[in-house]
Amino acid sequence: MEAKILIVFSLIPLASSQHYLCVTCPPQRDPVTWAQWGEWGPCMNTGGYTTQTRVRSCDALSCDAGLSQEARACTISRDPPATVAPPQWAQWGAWGQCSASCGGGIQQRQRTCIMNVCNVCTCQGPSTEQQPCNASPCCSWTAWSPWSECSATCGSGGYRSRTRQCSCYTGCTGPTSEQETCNGPAACPAPPTQCDTCAPIVTPPPCYTCYNPCLTCGYYGKKKRAIASQLRGAGPQMPSNSTSIVRRKRMLGFIPQ
Repeated sequence: MEAKILIVFSLIPLASSQHYLCVTCPPQRDPVTWAQWGEWGPCMNTGGYTTQTRVRSCDALSCDAGLSQEARACTISRDPPATVAPPQWAQWGAWGQCSASCGGGIQQRQRTCIMNVCNVCTCQGPSTEQQPCNASPCCSWTAWSPWSECSATCGSGGYRSRTRQCSCYTGCTGPTSEQETCNGPAACPAPPTQCDTCAPIVTPPPCYTCYNPCLTCGYYGKKKRAIASQLRGAGPQMPSNSTSIVRRKRMLGFIPQ
């Protein structure tokens, strides 16, 4: 908005006329508008003085009157800083699995650091530890012993065995002995098909009767004979018509062991 001022002056003092000159005034400025002051800042020690400041902003295009910043004296607090608890270790975890089942291995366990409010501090000491485990020697079998002799002296149907030992009392798996079938060193002789014939009677007495017929031929064939004699020269004489019958067994053929 422009304002005009009318200036009246006379160049020549004439009674009958006057001259007028119009002068244009500069534009009128908007009123100064400042925002609210901000909060006071921290108390700082600058140049030997402790001051704190606050600022404000200009809400108009230009604020010629007034300051955008002001300061005031202040006192720094002498209270000790708050103490922060140091970080701490949590309890140790359980021991892990041993790296070996025997012969000596290693197992370890871990723990966690509980941080404080700064969240950057670390606990003092290791977070893991180890210890030996399963130090007992590993069990193992000795070599098998040589095979024993075959139980059969001839033919088939025998067996032989061998053994081994564990290097420790417990821990070995498997049998301590084993067996297998085997044959004798030679074939067995064929069994007799009939019993031997009766041997002739030898005199003088005792008089042997001839063997009775063989009861069973084969490995276990048996036959009997009787002794019929009158005992002499030892005690009372037996009646002439009495006989002493003695029976004996005779095993014939091959008997396997």
